[in-house]
Amino acid sequence: MRYIWRKSAIALIVITTSLVVHGGRNQGNSELERDASWLDLNEDFNDPHTDHRSSKQSSARQKTSGDDNSVDKRDRAPPKSPKYSSLSAKAVLERAESVLEAINEKGCPTAEENLFNVTIYTADLRLAATTSQVYINIYGMVYGVEESTSKIHLTNHNMKEFTRGRVDSFLLKTKFVGLVERITIEHDNTGVLPDWNLDKVVVHDLKLGTIQTFICYCELAGYENEVSLPPI
Repeated sequence: MRYIWRKSAIALIVITTSLVVHGGRNQGNSELERDASWLDLNEDFNDPHTDHRSSKQSSARQKTSGDDNSVDKRDRAPPKSPKYSSLSAKAVLERAESVLEAINEKGCPTAEENLFNVTIYTADLRLAATTSQVYINIYGMVYGVEESTSKIHLTNHNMKEFTRGRVDSFLLKTKFVGLVERITIEHDNTGVLPDWNLDKVVVHDLKLGTIQTFICYCELAGYENEVSLPPI
């Protein structure tokens, strides 16, 4: 009788142990699965390429992200701003010709020199012309330090310079001032009609290839015969 109870007790212990072991394994497996799913979720969340929107939005995105409709491969329209618009072939040719003419006339600038084509637009207004001598200073930045040219007399020895509605261009070889950041332009209040109505100044740096416009639209008269202009 004792032998039978002993065998029954051993069998019960074995069954209980197996249940505990299998239960622990199942619980461990479920915990591991939860941990794995959490890790997968985090990996998806941290992955910048994972789309977390709804499946409908994701499928729509996938339809529009094919080879033919890829955002990177679409033809983008050129910017409308004239500041960033590309030059026509004719304009590029004219610019190249002006550079060659300047080099032929003034010589090729050295590393310490700039070559500018400065264009002055006198207003097309009554009494806009001036009989004064006109001067310009060009300012730029070189390694964080402001540099400037000397005061340059703008003249081509033409009696019609700075008359009403006239456009005058001047080739200037100066010291190197880097990218132009501002200019000052003035006249010396001489002649019969010294007051001058200036529309704008365009500075073409033939060395760096930049073209900058400086808007004035004001009258330089009397003691206010000088103006400092930033580029637009």
